[in-house]
Amino acid sequence: MKTFKILFAFIAVIATTTIFTSCEDSEKDLAKPVITFGTTTNQVIGDALPYHVNLAVTVQAEGKIKLTTVRRYNDGTLDAVTTAKLTKDVDGDNGKTNFDFAIIDDIASIEFNSSVRYEVVIDDKEGQQTVAEFIYLRSAETYAVTFSVSPDNATVTIGSEEKTSADGNIVFHLANGTYTYTVTAGGYLDAEGDVVVSGEAVTKIITLMPSTSSLSAWSESIKIGLHATGVTAAFPINGAYIYGFEYTSNTPTAIKLVPYNNAQFVIVNDDNYATKEALIADYTSGNKVTEVLVDFDYNTKVYSKKYFISKVGENYFLIQSMASKVNTTTGNYFEFQEKH
Repeated sequence: MKTFKILFAFIAVIATTTIFTSCEDSEKDLAKPVITFGTTTNQVIGDALPYHVNLAVTVQAEGKIKLTTVRRYNDGTLDAVTTAKLTKDVDGDNGKTNFDFAIIDDIASIEFNSSVRYEVVIDDKEGQQTVAEFIYLRSAETYAVTFSVSPDNATVTIGSEEKTSADGNIVFHLANGTYTYTVTAGGYLDAEGDVVVSGEAVTKIITLMPSTSSLSAWSESIKIGLHATGVTAAFPINGAYIYGFEYTSNTPTAIKLVPYNNAQFVIVNDDNYATKEALIADYTSGNKVTEVLVDFDYNTKVYSKKYFISKVGENYFLIQSMASKVNTTTGNYFEFQEKH
């Protein structure tokens, strides 16, 4: 009996160790896919055209391959027809960790002047992507064209060739000639220009300018209750605290809105604002006030239209009055819309 107990404990220890090791392996970060070509250097094919391409490709992907794409560029311009064919030819790689295939293609003399580039893109099931390229050159005379861009995540496009780099440095390999480029990034104005390659490497430094920011559309109507009445369950006052004001009192001719949460007001004439920059400019140059009086006809229960800018912290809101209500059950309320 003692021998059985000792053996059982030994098996339990082994099982526990195995489970722990398995969990540890499952939490291991999987490496990005690795792409290698059968030859390590780009090839110069000169004028020996047409040229038959038979390029071996090896892929290793710890996270298992999800998608393989093969693109062809003629002098930097995407060859969509050949790209579709080459990508279709490598179907069947889904789910593998190791995959070998060959890029089989023919290059004709009329199709390019300086280079044909094949780009292999591997996406794995961990959401990681690796891109590698192999270039066939008409001659060896190509030069590095480096774009140093700000912001770092800008995209540079030459022809249909598009590249993005997280560190702000993007390199193209181009033969002698003049090329038109476009630099884009979200939230910035596009930049366009020409780069001339003439027998040596070229560096272009591009800094994009921020674009203006459009204001939002008017919000749905917002109702806030009169603070002094205490009857605000249907129209809570807290809703307006976001926008920096309270509805504190009224008279037969006006209601009073006062700042809350260290907000500041500037009264404006209309809602003629398309951008945040314009709104901020008018607030900055405007006369700061400590209250806003909205004209009010007590009998018809109608407000006059009133516009003001409310600054809360670093946020700017354009406010317009809409309507009012005097009701002994729900209490008085002020109705408005905002855009920011």
